[in-house]
Parts: sequence; C-alpha cells; structure tokens
Amino acid sequence: MELKIEEYELKPIGFNFEELKKELEIQLEKYQNLVFTDENMADAKKTRTDLNNLINTIESERKRIKKEWNEPYVEFENKIKELVKLVEQPKLAIETQINAFEDKKKQVKLNELKDYFNSINECNYLTFDMIFDEKWLNASANIKNVKDIISSEVGKFSAGVANIEGQDDKYKVQMLDIYIKTRDLGQALLEKERLQKLEFEATKNRINEELKREQALQNENDNHASKETTQDIELEVLDFRVYVTKKQKELLKDFLVKNQIKYGRVE
Repeated sequence: MELKIEEYELKPIGFNFEELKKELEIQLEKYQNLVFTDENMADAKKTRTDLNNLINTIESERKRIKKEWNEPYVEFENKIKELVKLVEQPKLAIETQINAFEDKKKQVKLNELKDYFNSINECNYLTFDMIFDEKWLNASANIKNVKDIISSEVGKFSAGVANIEGQDDKYKVQMLDIYIKTRDLGQALLEKERLQKLEFEATKNRINEELKREQALQNENDNHASKETTQDIELEVLDFRVYVTKKQKELLKDFLVKNQIKYGRVE
C-alpha cells in the first residue's frame, strides 16, 4: 500500500508588479510632504479615503488569489485526513490490547518486587512505597538489578535506624521522625543539632531570668538595708546608770565600741 501523489506544478503567480510599483511611486509622491490646515482638512480626509480604497483594492486581489491557490491544497488535506482516520481506528484497537498486555506484565513484575521487599525488610518504619521507583516497571529495567537496588535501600535504611536508636539521646524520637520522612541520616543529625541549640537557648534564657530575679531580690534587700541604716543614723540620746564590775565595765565598753555606739559621761 503506497500513497502516490500525481505530478503538479508550483510556480510564481505573475502580475505586472514592476509596472504598478513604478506608477504608484509616481502618483503617491505628491502625498509625501503635504501639510494640511483647518481650511483644507476636508481635502485631507478625502485623500485618506482615496488611499484606503486603493489599499482595499490591492488587498482584495491578494485574498482572491490566496483562496484560489489554497483550494486544491485544502481538498487534498481533507482527503488525507480521511485516510488517516481510517488507519487510526484499528491502530487504537491494537494499542488498547498492547497496553493491557504491558499493564499485566508490569503488575506481575510489581508483585514480584513487593514480595521480595517484604522477604528482606525487617524494619517496621520502611514501606515499599517509600523506595518505589516507577522506572523499575519498564521493560528495560532488569529485575535482578532492581532487586539489588531494593536490597541496598533496605540495608541503608535499617543501618540508619540502628544508628539513631543506638544513640543515648533524648531526641531519638524526633530524629527518627525526620529520618523516616527523608531517609537521610544527615538530616536527622541536623535535627538533633537544631533541638540541642533550642534547648541550650531555653536553658540560657531560664538562667538569665533566674539571675535577674535574684538581682532584683538583692536590690530589694539592699534598699531595705539602706533604709534601716538611714534610720539608725537618726541618733537617740539615752541617759541611764548601770552598776557593773570592773570586768563588766570593760565588756560594756567593748560592746559599745564594736557596735559603733556613741557614748559619753553624763554631766
């Protein structure tokens, strides 16, 4: 079956281009430097109308020739489309069957890969969908190579989980959560650093607040002591007589001196 195109001729459409061009250049030269005023504005509008009519005449011929030129091609194109449509119908039916066959093969391959994954995976955190790649189902993807990839992914993930769970760290839960989402041990360790920094800042802020409260309490005590000292400076005079032994007299004198109590003889 072969599409045979009969010979046809494509040639330039001839017309008196040079003659018309030269004639138009001569006739239009008078319009090049025209200056219109209020008095001759009507002439300007008439001139514009004449030029528009000339353009319309030329464009009308162009459109007429284009239509005539395209008619045989449009007829040819419609016939070709009709032929293509005839071919498309059985092609679509065959493609449907091929796609169904390919989908069945992919499903068989997918089931085999899932069974293999389940047979080697002992980590509850890892699922088949987390590592699945649609390209594994392509006909060009060797199933042995794909199984090797699955084994590598399962081993790497299990090692990461063991690394995290083996750490004596209170952030293991958060680290494990990030690792499950990203399957990237580096990201999990970065999460640990982030939480440690947050805890450090919180501890530092708490200590600073405690120091501020202690300082405020100390300032309050100092102010209170200062008030008491001020009150002590306001001296009161007490005149009284004591009966003491010589030893008691020395002790009394030492007490007064030690506590900075002013004393003197009563006249």
